[in-house]
Amino acid sequence: MSRHSTQAIETNALNVDEARNFIKSGGERVRLAWDISSDEFFRIASASGREGMRMVKKGRDFFLERMPG
Repeated sequence: MSRHSTQAIETNALNVDEARNFIKSGGERVRLAWDISSDEFFRIASASGREGMRMVKKGRDFFLERMPG
């Protein structure tokens, strides 16, 4: 996982396991830093929903976020 400093620290995951592990370890949001097909988006979104996470698309970027509790 890489971190880039801007105004806020944004965490990028290079694969779905990295993204899920980041959220499970207490992270709130992670950018999915690879090309995601629409099939992969729906597969990740479906599995993540069962784990208390959600997929979000903002502009051209995809994020995995912890669902509000």
